[in-house]
This record gives sequence, C-alpha cells and structure tokens, in this order.
Amino acid sequence: MKLSIFTPTHNPEHLKELWLSIKDQMFDEWVVLANNGAIIPEFMDGRVKVHEGSGEYVGSLKRQACKHCTGDILLEVDHDDLLAPGAIAAVKKAFEDHPDIGFVYSECAHFTVKDGVKIPHERFGEEYGWRYGMDLKTGLEYPIAWDPSPPSASRIWYAPDHLRAWRSSTYWDAGGHDESMRVLDDQDLLSRTYLLTDFHKISTVLYLYRVTGENTWLKYNEEIQSNVMRLYNKYILDMATAWAKRSGLRMLDLGGRFYSHPAFESVDLQCADVNCDLNRMWPLGSNSVGVIIANDILEHLADPIHAMSEIHRVLCHGGLLLSSTPSTDGRGAFQDPTHVSFWNTNSFWYYTRREQAKYIDTPVKFQEIQNYTHFPSEWHKENNIPYVVAHLASIKDGPRLPGLITI
Repeated sequence: MKLSIFTPTHNPEHLKELWLSIKDQMFDEWVVLANNGAIIPEFMDGRVKVHEGSGEYVGSLKRQACKHCTGDILLEVDHDDLLAPGAIAAVKKAFEDHPDIGFVYSECAHFTVKDGVKIPHERFGEEYGWRYGMDLKTGLEYPIAWDPSPPSASRIWYAPDHLRAWRSSTYWDAGGHDESMRVLDDQDLLSRTYLLTDFHKISTVLYLYRVTGENTWLKYNEEIQSNVMRLYNKYILDMATAWAKRSGLRMLDLGGRFYSHPAFESVDLQCADVNCDLNRMWPLGSNSVGVIIANDILEHLADPIHAMSEIHRVLCHGGLLLSSTPSTDGRGAFQDPTHVSFWNTNSFWYYTRREQAKYIDTPVKFQEIQNYTHFPSEWHKENNIPYVVAHLASIKDGPRLPGLITI
C-alpha cells in the first residue's frame, strides 16, 4: 500500500524539522507544494517531490498538492507540524485492518515553543465536554478526540483533528478540497467524506500541531465562527442519513405523509408508512431510530412532554432530532386553529438544561446542537411567521457527545 504525504507551504521555516520527524518512517513520497515561489530547502531524500503551486486559498493549495500524489493513501501534514514516531505505520495498519474505511484520524497534541521547549497549548473548555490525556512520549497533554458521528464530524470545533488520512479513491470520490475555500475547507471535505465512509480513530497521539499565532484558524477566526453552522446546516441531514443507514437504524419523518423525505419512513395518522396517533405511545422500539425529522408537527401534538419523551425513547444514544416549528415570537404559532402546543427557543430548555428540566420532573434527555429562530422565506418574514429550528442529540448510555452537555 503506497502512502503519499502532502504539504503545501508558503513559509518553509519548519520544513526541515518536519522532515526529521518523518525521514525514518516508511512512506513512499512527500509532495511539497511550494506556493508562490517559496524556496524549499534541499533534502537528500529521493522521496521528497517538490512542485510549484500558486493561489491564495488553502483549499486550492491542498487540492493542487493531492493532484501530484500517486499513493493509495493521502496523509495531510501542515508545513509547521510534526508526525510522531510510528505514525505512518499506524496509519497503514489502520487501513489494512479496516478495508471498508476510507478515512483515518488520530489523537493530536497542540504545542507552542517557549525558550526552545515544546509546551502544551491552552486547553479547550472542559465545560464543553472536552477531556484530556497525557502523551508519555512527548510529555504533552492533548484533548481526547471525539468519536466519529454526524454531530462531531459536521462542526469543525469537534471534527477529526490532525492527523488526517484518506484513501486516494475516497478523497477524489468525495470531490477533494474545495479550491474556492479560504477557511473551513477541512470541515467541508470531512463532511463530504462522511457521506461516503465511516471514520476510524487511532487512539494514540500521532500528530504534533504547532500553534504559532499565524495559524489560519487564528488569522481568520471571525470568518470561521460565522460560517461553521452554515456548513453544518448544508450537510447535517445527509450526514445523519448516511450514519443511520450504515448503523442499521430507522429514519422517521413525523407527520410526513404528504412531503416526507424519500429516505425516511413517514409517521402519521393515516396513509403513512407508520400509521399511529403520536399523542399516544408510539409503536416503535426503544433505541431503534437514528434520525427524526419533525417539521411543522410538534405544534400539533397536545402534550409536549409526552412527545419529547417518546422521541427520546425511540432514538438511540446520539440519535438526532431535526425539528422546525412555528415560534411564539411571531404570529405563526397562534394563527393556525389546528395548533395545540406552542414553542419557541426557550421551550427546548426543558429537555436540554438541568435548571429547567427539574420543573417537569425529568432528567436532561438531549444535547442541544443548535437552537435558533429564523424566517424560512421572505413570505414568512412579510407575514411575521418565524420558525424555531432545534437540532438535538439524544443522551443515553454511550460515548460522550460533543459540546455543552447540560447546564
């Protein structure tokens, strides 16, 4: 199995240190893309292949580098980072042991250099679910990577960090890096990759990520923060669908007999795939469902506590509720005479926050992924019909979920 490392660079300051970290490992080629005339140092290593590149956007540069790669595996390494000893062998073994997997990632330690010594970078907040381990080989503390799931893979904060390695066929089937993207090219590609294959995590620190103060995520942080959830919204339904199919879980569209998603079972009073009264006990097995779409339905269910309890019961751990409901912040919740319950963003607190859940005598049942109010169209805006969009992940016994668990 041939492995190519790819590294675009505009600043080769740390390239020799990177080469020292890989020179004794078994790779087939290291493709270095010299951007806009960057001067690459001489390496007495025939595996180093230097190519000229040009462009401002990192997505374009990574794609250019990958076009020069000839390996069955494409391993991304940034120009100022390091691979741990044995990293390449571990990646090869992971792909060999898991022939159906198209993407592999590992634990990653973030470091900065002070007085010539590598020290850990500042921690991510533990209140957002992060846990830490200690890498005994480097003495660096590292954030433990999240298990692969639609809620983690779809948001760059929790998505697989370095190292990242694709089968070449998976990389190109997913479309490769989007050359028009200056930031979030990784989130975009990882989301598209997840549609094709599950991910495999190597629970060992194989990558050392250098925080220089000039990293892209620091340089363009405001742009990144403004666009993470836009990309999440673009991909989350398809990612959740792919995950549920791979996991053998059902997918339900509540009240969807007229306009149900083609991959989902409709659930309605009549003329649906599952005919039932959602105000009663649902004829569905506990933990049997991966994704529930609930568009324009919660407001038609008389007992919100019962509805949310049944949603939680049938969803597996980490299963997703993707809901959109007319909000009481406008006219839509009240104007329809068939509406029997009323919702806004605060309504979901009673299922996602300890402080509110105690008033309905229930533990927290869900992890909030997102919860916001918007107008779906100009018509809705003109008529003051805002909707509350709530995406929640079911919390049961299972692997931890990314983000703020309960407050």
